[in-house]
Amino acid sequence: MDDRDLLVEQQEYYRARASSYERVVDLPGGPVDVAAFLAERDQVLGAFDALDLGADVLELAGGTGIWTRRIVERRATRAVTVVDSSVEMVTANLSQLGSSTNTVRFVISDIFAWKPDHSFDSVVFCYWLSHVPESRMESFLDMVASALKPGGSLFFVDDKAPTRPGPPSDPAPTRPGPPSDPAPAGWSANDDEVRERRTPEGKIFRIVKRYWEPGDLRDRCARAGLDVAVTETAGLFQYGVGRRA
Repeated sequence: MDDRDLLVEQQEYYRARASSYERVVDLPGGPVDVAAFLAERDQVLGAFDALDLGADVLELAGGTGIWTRRIVERRATRAVTVVDSSVEMVTANLSQLGSSTNTVRFVISDIFAWKPDHSFDSVVFCYWLSHVPESRMESFLDMVASALKPGGSLFFVDDKAPTRPGPPSDPAPTRPGPPSDPAPAGWSANDDEVRERRTPEGKIFRIVKRYWEPGDLRDRCARAGLDVAVTETAGLFQYGVGRRA
């Protein structure tokens, strides 16, 4: 399937959502267990903070800058390159950084077309991997490996697949936080990687939203020369920590 139109539409959605992305929840979730959500978030942040990113960091799909800020605040960080396709997202990212912008180089580019201009100590991408379609996954991971120095660090985090619905008699489980996507009727992991999203103004876009099984993801990384441990929290998150072999 030619996915170019879909990926253009995905870019247009995130451009449209840039000013409201951190404030608006796309789709309603179930009951929220705030304490569990915070515990899971802290688990992910703990794994990220424990990883040595080195001095020269590449962040792919930096978005509004929440993770960019955590990177530049590290004592060892000397340079950060952020690649994102959206001018609007880069503008929002800049507003997060304040005086730290002097360590950050922004590159506005389609990530699937972009090639690194040198090797980095580490590569980070947060809430991006689920937007990579099956048809682009191999080339994307090859690009990530090519961007890393031998032994360089890799970190990513994304949404864990929504819980499969149980029989109608089962009570709805209380999740630690709202899922990124509801599980539609008959859903099973990776049956369909296309989802619809609505902007606050009511315009509907198609995007890629693909949930990767941990073992499959680990194997795909290994084929690209990336040794990655993929971990899932109890309810919400999937994250990977690893290195270029």
